[in-house]
Amino acid sequence: MGYKSEIIKKIKEGAKIKITGDSLSAGTGSSCCVRTDEVVFKDGEDIFYRKTAPNSWGGLFAKYISEKYPCSSVINKGCDGANTTQLLNNFDKIIDEDDDIVILLAGANDRKRPDGLHELYDNLIKFTELMEKKGKILVLASLNPSTESNEFYINRIHHSEDIETILTMVADEKNLLFVDNYRYIQNYLVASGKKIDDIICGEGCKNDGLHPGDFVQKLMYMNLMETIGFGIRL
Repeated sequence: MGYKSEIIKKIKEGAKIKITGDSLSAGTGSSCCVRTDEVVFKDGEDIFYRKTAPNSWGGLFAKYISEKYPCSSVINKGCDGANTTQLLNNFDKIIDEDDDIVILLAGANDRKRPDGLHELYDNLIKFTELMEKKGKILVLASLNPSTESNEFYINRIHHSEDIETILTMVADEKNLLFVDNYRYIQNYLVASGKKIDDIICGEGCKNDGLHPGDFVQKLMYMNLMETIGFGIRL
């Protein structure tokens, strides 16, 4: 599932595209990112609200689709703070029956859970299998690198490179199209001689060393477009 030609064909013909996952899928960190009053789902005492983020990777992708393929649509239901257990438990509240393509970026919050790596792997496999049963295309995306200071917050039991490894494994095992943001941005840093600290912040962007500003959001957008196979004009 998730081959480039099939995805592009569906989008050209008219597809409903869903972006979901955690705050990195919601666009937190980008400028003009605003939380709405729309509740995506509730999980115990946790309430997850939808955001609008026009300058995020998802927002840029939605703009491209609306202009180039107006017969298709992009809806973002990324949820700040959600881990993959919560996403899986609320699958039917996130994924609609008429969704054709789902782009999932999650895993950052699984770093905070003692058994987070095993949970992440198991949850992603189950998520993928649910998508297969429903005949939907799943595109898996990885998180961006974070600063050294963010990696060693006291609640970071696991680290971003651990999440990247699990995501790579799942994408390979389930034959998913993989938007590898982690390596894409690392390669940019090596080529430019910069550190993530040099590019992750941005004017008008709230940042804690994890949630990227507009420049890194654009890199993630470009990686998504390249991975799917869309050409873009710079």
